[in-house]
Amino acid sequence: MKLKYYLGLILLFPIVAFGQLSDKQILQKVDSAWSYLDYGLEPEKARALADELNAIYEKNGSYIARINALQITGESYYYSPHIDSALYWYEKAKVFSKANDDLNELAHTAVSLGSILSEMSRYEEACAEFDESIKIRESLNDTDNLVFIYIKKAWTNNMADKHDLAMEDYLIAEGYARELNDTMDWANALNGMAIVQKKQNNLEKAEALFLQAIDLQEASGDIFGKTASEGNLAMVYKSMGQYERAYSIYPPLVDLYTEEGFDLGVMSCCINMAICSNFLGEYRRAINEGKKGESIAVNNSQVESACDISNEIAKAYLQLNILDSAMIWAEKAALLAENNFSLEKEMANALTLSEIHSAQGNHRLALEEYKRYAAVKDSIFESEKSKQVLDLQAKYETAKSERQIAILEADAQLKEQTQFTLLLGLIFVSLGAFAIINRETKRRKKAQELHESEIKRARLEQEKLQNELEFKNRELVSKALHIAQKNEMLHEIQERLQQHQNERKSDNTEVDQVIRTLNFDQKMSDHWDQFTQTFTETNPSFFRVLNEQYEGLTKNELRLCALIKMNLGNKDIANMLNISDDGVKKARYRLRKKLDLQTNESLDEFILRIDSRAFSV
Repeated sequence: MKLKYYLGLILLFPIVAFGQLSDKQILQKVDSAWSYLDYGLEPEKARALADELNAIYEKNGSYIARINALQITGESYYYSPHIDSALYWYEKAKVFSKANDDLNELAHTAVSLGSILSEMSRYEEACAEFDESIKIRESLNDTDNLVFIYIKKAWTNNMADKHDLAMEDYLIAEGYARELNDTMDWANALNGMAIVQKKQNNLEKAEALFLQAIDLQEASGDIFGKTASEGNLAMVYKSMGQYERAYSIYPPLVDLYTEEGFDLGVMSCCINMAICSNFLGEYRRAINEGKKGESIAVNNSQVESACDISNEIAKAYLQLNILDSAMIWAEKAALLAENNFSLEKEMANALTLSEIHSAQGNHRLALEEYKRYAAVKDSIFESEKSKQVLDLQAKYETAKSERQIAILEADAQLKEQTQFTLLLGLIFVSLGAFAIINRETKRRKKAQELHESEIKRARLEQEKLQNELEFKNRELVSKALHIAQKNEMLHEIQERLQQHQNERKSDNTEVDQVIRTLNFDQKMSDHWDQFTQTFTETNPSFFRVLNEQYEGLTKNELRLCALIKMNLGNKDIANMLNISDDGVKKARYRLRKKLDLQTNESLDEFILRIDSRAFSV
């Protein structure tokens, strides 16, 4: 948190005979206390000086001593770390600065509170504090501090997955920084925007923004900022699958972090180097880098990182066919994942254990671990879908509220205009016509009420139909994804059992029976019947129009048309129909022929136009 000191104050009172401290002496204590908090090195010493400042306040009522004592105490607890205590003391500092009409300290304290609340995942409260600080800084025309606050607020919105709001705040911060030629905050804003783009999987945009930030940091000599940007850029290259480019960034960072004694930075680099080495087939190198990173993680109680690197080491040993060592590291990762309550790590570890058991010939254990992998994957999928549904529902409710507000505002404006018209009419109409006007006004009011009632009833009916359609569409997508996921999992298990049977090259009646069972299960059409029923409810005329206009379409071709109508990609269609990607392409080609489409006509656009007035998906 950026801290402001009282510098250049005019001393109002001399030191009196009985030992009262001057403002200068108080500021020296303040300065010493904050210096103990640089990088959070000695919070206990800072807190002891804060106690002395509180004693000074009790003795002579020094505002400087009290406000700094409250902030220093909060900051010391922040670094201890005791986040709840930090929040308590900064809230006291905010109340005290507000009571003394000190806008500068009020703005500073609000930013500190926003940072603490953000770390506690109380994102809305944090943004409210940042907004309060922004309002004060704008009133003071303090552009320097505005850049810093907007970056903090943008980071909070990004953590809350409010990417559009985060990008707006970063753009404002970048504009201020560019105007001030503040290259450090300019680069920070670019870095923030790049991270948002990476979270949204816009990897090329993220790469361009990181490179732009690195150029600024290199030009301004910001070595540590440049290393952070390079580390983020390496993560982008890793997400792109460019593992050689990603790996090449890490060794210089390791050297710098080692020289500076930044162990956690070395650990992070080692983990990512091991991951890249595994992808590049450099398994011995991955093991050496992984063990170095794992040692640092254990010494610093970094459970999540220790779990990741243990799993990577296990995968490297597996590739080298050193199965005992692979099992030791995989079991260590399993224990860490369980203690860390991380579903993603548990899923990755279950898959690794399944592969190790399979390599050892323990196919029963391999299948059990694979089932655990599939179950955890299912759980993560359902959780993500639930979150998406909740997000969509929140957006729908927001849009609905906005429409209601707009309707009320329009009604209010209409009433205001009507009243104004009536007033003018009363002024200019003679007394003899008053009865006629009054009667006409009542008639119009009754007609308006009737009209509004009809509109309201139609709107409610429309909303009801829309809700029913949205429910059916969600149900349809859910069934489609369930079929695709089930087919994908069954196909995967079937391939693995077939591979096992081929490798053993012996009669294995039990495995043959499992394969036949899987084949039988994949031919079952219950799910397709449910899917077709739900699809027809939301698209009642689709199959009828196809069958009437294009005779001879097979059941599978009609299914393919329905999946294209849902805007599903080839991969999802392949999973749904339990065929390969090439099979999808061939099926699409045969369908084009039956639909008599020209070369320049799009199959997807043609299917989407069928009976578009009757329904939508």
